[in-house]
Amino acid sequence: MYWYYFIYGLVLCGVVPAFVNDDKVRRHIQSLYFPFVLFVLAIFAGFRSPAVDRDYGSYLDWFNKVAAGDLFVQDWAKDPAFVLISYIISWVGWSYIGVVIFYATTALVAQLYFSKMASHRRWVTLFFYLVICSAFISSEMTEIRSAVAIPLMSIGILLALRGRRKSALLIYGIAIAFHFSALIGLPAFVLAISDGQFISRWWILSLAPAAICVKSGLRNVLALLSQMSRLSDYLNGNYSTESIRLVSVYFIVRVLAVSLVMIFYWNRLSRQNRLEVFCCSLGLFIQIVFSFNDALGLRGAEVFALFDICVFMVPLDYLKGNFRIVYAACLVLLGLVFFHSALNIIQPYRWISA
Repeated sequence: MYWYYFIYGLVLCGVVPAFVNDDKVRRHIQSLYFPFVLFVLAIFAGFRSPAVDRDYGSYLDWFNKVAAGDLFVQDWAKDPAFVLISYIISWVGWSYIGVVIFYATTALVAQLYFSKMASHRRWVTLFFYLVICSAFISSEMTEIRSAVAIPLMSIGILLALRGRRKSALLIYGIAIAFHFSALIGLPAFVLAISDGQFISRWWILSLAPAAICVKSGLRNVLALLSQMSRLSDYLNGNYSTESIRLVSVYFIVRVLAVSLVMIFYWNRLSRQNRLEVFCCSLGLFIQIVFSFNDALGLRGAEVFALFDICVFMVPLDYLKGNFRIVYAACLVLLGLVFFHSALNIIQPYRWISA
């Protein structure tokens, strides 16, 4: 697994510029670092062997069907972006590797763009470090469609919050075309585009008891939904996922982060920060509601993963001196925990020619 830790070491180097006090020097380092790291990560994901991740074979088979013209209308309706991109790449004579590189590059660029939108310029490399630690293995290396959809959805929500409604609607629509899981973010998108102010913290806190109430009455509804072909694999347990117990490290960390921010910093938060807290809380709500179903709970919660990182970063704007350094070190350690944990879902790395 040493190749993965090479990647970890590469993104870990990005933490250093965040502590360079000279703004001009820090920006120059960032301008050199990001193109290099994005290129390496895209190549690493794009040229992996089919044996590395569990989804590669099914995507390859799907691509081959597109290339052979063996598709039906429902294939376009199911995932239009994948079919369209596969059709274009096969039409120009490229192999499936072209699709993998396209998805990895698009996902990484979208993640970086969101990182720049959501964090202060000083902390953008630390923010991106946490993004890669939490998402690169499970997304760019495995779930390639949601890897693109989730950051695009997140960008759309922030654009909506900033009043750029046409751009927000376009980006959000593209996110849905890449993966329908982006629809889970619709409540946050609607609140953002309708100028929700997020003044009170209490209605966000009410999500926890609401989740418990919803969970108790949801099993019968899921039994009906399980008859739908698009959802049946998730609801009936046919889709393989790692166990995501409600009492997990990631769940506890998010609960602590949301509690810390809402108790100590709520009155000082910007409207964007409050939206980020809401999105993180919405992910917790989904995980509680679907705690009895690993696939739905995991997929639903990870849609808001980028907003979780936003909440983790909030205290850095208010802590000073050694407290800020200690907290940043805790975030670096948390990133290592995320990255190491993600290695459980993937095989040792091999290049495609190996």
